[in-house]
Amino acid sequence: MINTPTSPLPGPSSSTRPSPPPSTPAPQVVAGLSGLSLSPSPALHTRESIVALQSRNPLAMIKLRGVNLSGVNLSGLDLRHCDLAEANLAGANLSGANLAGADFRMANLSDANLAGANLAGANFKCADLISANLSGADFKCADLSDANLTRANLRGANLAGANLADANLKGADLSDANLTRANLRGANLSWANLTEADLKCANLIFANLSGADLTRTDLAGANFKCANLQCANLSGADLTRTDLAGANLAGANLTRANLRRANLAGANLIYANLSGADLSGVDLSGLDLRRCNFTGANLQGVNLAGANLQGVNLADANLQGANLQGANLQGANLAGSNLQGAILQGANLQGANLAGSNLQGAILQGAILQDANLAGSHLQGAILLGAILQGINLTGAILKGADLSWTNLTDAILKGADLSDANLTGANLTEADLTMAIVFQANFSDATLHRAKVMQIGMASATHNGIPITRDWLSRQGAFITSALDYLQRRETGSV
Repeated sequence: MINTPTSPLPGPSSSTRPSPPPSTPAPQVVAGLSGLSLSPSPALHTRESIVALQSRNPLAMIKLRGVNLSGVNLSGLDLRHCDLAEANLAGANLSGANLAGADFRMANLSDANLAGANLAGANFKCADLISANLSGADFKCADLSDANLTRANLRGANLAGANLADANLKGADLSDANLTRANLRGANLSWANLTEADLKCANLIFANLSGADLTRTDLAGANFKCANLQCANLSGADLTRTDLAGANLAGANLTRANLRRANLAGANLIYANLSGADLSGVDLSGLDLRRCNFTGANLQGVNLAGANLQGVNLADANLQGANLQGANLQGANLAGSNLQGAILQGANLQGANLAGSNLQGAILQGAILQDANLAGSHLQGAILLGAILQGINLTGAILKGADLSWTNLTDAILKGADLSDANLTGANLTEADLTMAIVFQANFSDATLHRAKVMQIGMASATHNGIPITRDWLSRQGAFITSALDYLQRRETGSV
């Protein structure tokens, strides 16, 4: 019997066998003279791989440039001087980590958690930190220029001396943050929260702070030249010695702000609210301050010469010794204000409300007070030489010793006013109402009282060209003297 050899069953040859599936390559560790690094593969690296890398040489600088660490927990690690440039750290947890001097240039740190991390001297130039949690982090002297920090949480962070030039901090929370001497030139801080932050001596030239909240912020000595602070909230802020030259403060809230010795040259303050603010000694000359609110503000010794204060609210403001020469105060509200010793020479106060104001010793020479309300105001010793007082309301005003020579008081209301010892030489009182006014020892030399109302007037010792004024003289002037005081009649009959 012939045994026929059994043929092998047909099957795939070795050349056609399928290859095993490729395995994920492990991160490549590269050792160099300057440190250890992970290969910048797209694969996600882990905390363990970094810890293992550190264990190889704890003193070597770790290079993680361009690696993917998104969402990785790196909290508490010591990564000082680590190279993380262009790395993907989106959503990563770096809270409490020591990253002093680390390189994060152009890295993606959006939504990352760096709360309480040490980032002193780190480089974040052009990094993406959108919505990152940076609360309590130490950024002292760090470089954040051109970084995107939109809506980032920097509450209580230390940014002293940090470089934030041209950074985007729109809507960021910087409350209680330390930004002393920080560079924020050209930065976007619109609608940012800077409540009670410390920005002493910070550089904010050309910065955009429109709509930002700077309530009770310390801005002493800061530089805001040409900055945009439109509609910003600066209530209670400390702006002493701050440079705001050319800044846009239109519509800003500066209530109770301290602006002593601040530089506001060329600033735009239209519609700004400065009620209760301290501006003592500030130079506001020539500024457009229309519709500003200075209610109760301290403007003692302020220079407002040539300023446009049309329609401004200065009620109860302190303007003692202020210079308002040539200022436009048309329609302004100065009720109850203190203008003692103020210079208002040539100022336009037409239709202004000065009721109850203190103008003792004020210089109003050549001022326009037509139709102004000075009822109950105090003008003792004031100089009104050549002022236009046509139709002015001086009811109950105190004008003791005031110089009203050659003033136009046509149609003026001086009911019950005290003009004792006042100088009315050459004054035009045509159709003025002096009912019950007191003109004791007043000088009416060359004054015109045509059709003036002098009923019940107290004019003992009042003179006209050195001669006592009599009822006959008033009659010749065409004044209405019905019901004059009995003592005037008695004096004419020799009974007084």
